[in-house]
Amino acid sequence: MQEVENTCERVLVINRGRLLTDSPVNELLLRAEGIRTVHIEIEGRDVERHLNNLPNLESMERHDATDGRKKYTLSTSADDDLRPKVFNLAKQNDWILYELREERARMEDIFYDLTSQEQNQDQVEKN
Repeated sequence: MQEVENTCERVLVINRGRLLTDSPVNELLLRAEGIRTVHIEIEGRDVERHLNNLPNLESMERHDATDGRKKYTLSTSADDDLRPKVFNLAKQNDWILYELREERARMEDIFYDLTSQEQNQDQVEKN
């Protein structure tokens, strides 16, 4: 799928003989950008409390700590980049920021979403 993303201009997704989409690659990627995920690794006090107060935060998942550092995955579907807000919180609270990166949807994610929606729809129709 990475090759499709890098070399193709248009994508047709067919699942079980049904055409699910016929769209330009960049249009599909833009549509999928509605889900933004930010990964952070941070050291400091009251991190979780402050992160929970971020605007447009939909979910926060805490991961196992490493060497006193806390790790989180933050998600939002708003067209809002959480990274500057996290950076400013770190600066204001004297936190040490080890990692701050955003992960965006890839063609694999889009393909999976499209085909799983189709399968779910088939299940509903059968019932």
